[in-house]
Amino acid sequence: MPITPEEFVMAASNGHINTMELYRAEKGDINAEVPAKQEYIHNGMAHYAVEGETITALHAAASNGHRRAVVWLCLHKANVNKETARFGRTAISIALEAFYLDSALNLANCGADPYVKDRRGGEANAMEIARNSMQAYQHAVSERIPKDVIDKMAPSFVRVGFPNSAEMLDNIEKAHREWKAKQTPSNNNSAGHEKSPEDDKKDKGGNDYASIFKANAQKRMVSGRGLLG
Repeated sequence: MPITPEEFVMAASNGHINTMELYRAEKGDINAEVPAKQEYIHNGMAHYAVEGETITALHAAASNGHRRAVVWLCLHKANVNKETARFGRTAISIALEAFYLDSALNLANCGADPYVKDRRGGEANAMEIARNSMQAYQHAVSERIPKDVIDKMAPSFVRVGFPNSAEMLDNIEKAHREWKAKQTPSNNNSAGHEKSPEDDKKDKGGNDYASIFKANAQKRMVSGRGLLG
């Protein structure tokens, strides 16, 4: 029996790359949307499993911190800025709120926008929400609240307190700036003649950027180093 989109999303939510590979081999839609269910969204994010909400495999992988599944989906052309149907969540906004910062960094390197706002009615964007969580955590620590109590105050607090959290947030913003800079169009190249759209996809040696990125990223994913190496 072919793997269904629901089974594909479940595989992503659990980081089961082999099942994801089989789904892709069967020509399944990587960006297929399915109704949000609690079994797809764990780790304190299950409150988004409500009527009318839909998610993709990338949302599910990001919500559970499965970095390798996130990388695999990015390599296979998942829509990194796809919004959920009801709340308008993106994979990076979910990863930032859940404080899976390694997944958020991989998403930012693939073009995900960390400053996206969802439709829950708040004014803060995803990055601001993450930094606000860090401030709340640090305030709790300054008040000498026991760590086991702090960790229970919010689903993400067990990860917010990691030593490199502030540096990771900075790196996510840096990755987004660098991605945007690479996407900035230029009308002319250094030789003074008009560039074609294909020129922007190649390095100075004429090598295709997408092929280089995919080859390097696959090596890093297999080694467990992530996109940054």
